[in-house]
Amino acid sequence: MKNKSVSIVASKSKIATVKRMLSDFTSQYPELEISKPKYGNVGDEVLMNFSLSEVYHNIMIEKLLQMGIKVIGVKKEIKDKLIETSLKKNTKKIKTREKKTVLSVIQIEKLAAAGRFNDLFEIIGDTLTYTKDIIERTKELIPDAIKKAIDNYLDSSLKSKYDAAKYIEMLITIASDNRLRNYKFNDLRLKAGEAAVKACVIKERELHYLVKVANNNRLTEIVNYKAFIRLSDLVLTDGNNFKDDLDIAVRDINLRWMRIVADTVEDKFEGYDLYLFRRLFDYIDKHKK
Repeated sequence: MKNKSVSIVASKSKIATVKRMLSDFTSQYPELEISKPKYGNVGDEVLMNFSLSEVYHNIMIEKLLQMGIKVIGVKKEIKDKLIETSLKKNTKKIKTREKKTVLSVIQIEKLAAAGRFNDLFEIIGDTLTYTKDIIERTKELIPDAIKKAIDNYLDSSLKSKYDAAKYIEMLITIASDNRLRNYKFNDLRLKAGEAAVKACVIKERELHYLVKVANNNRLTEIVNYKAFIRLSDLVLTDGNNFKDDLDIAVRDINLRWMRIVADTVEDKFEGYDLYLFRRLFDYIDKHKK
């Protein structure tokens, strides 16, 4: 799939806003990769260039135009069409908002108690519907809502006979959620990742998910490392019962990424954990084709 370039010129403060938007954009479309931006100076303003899949190019241009950002190299008729489309969407949103039920603080607190943090993120983004006080109160509730969601998904994964994988995926999604990174909820990203690892180990039929967790560069490196050593502890200690999982690890583990992980966080581990990491790393390195 081809990538298309996007170039913008804006003030430093607006560039910071665009960077936050890009982070939210990749969270909304997890399969999307955006290149590392390049920067230059145009008088007092900043030139920013990045590329992304052409499938999302027009969506990105439309979003930038909505933000009042100057986009370079887009034909006027295309800009006009995108602006017209954007206006139609906004009109539709306003009509929808007129019909929308505005939640009270008590209702929002109930959402938080149920672990529905995605609903809370929606509320804090809806500055046209909710007052500043309600948005601030909702922000305060988000960490506890995320904790509740993690506990719920972990508990459900351990109790479920057939749907453990679904809840493990949900935990991985929380642990890799860019919104948590943006709000510096790093302890919650770690908690969600550790919960996913714990569920994989206890529900042995889902052990292969540890490979996904170890390879996932959107998680914290500590979680990557813990997934790898827990995998090592099981598949190389009891190779007969976990032969299929070991074969998956040999085939799919990204050793280049695991080297980076080890260089980043190995000093936080010691003794037997270091041995477990080296043992599986060497085994995969030896048997990878």
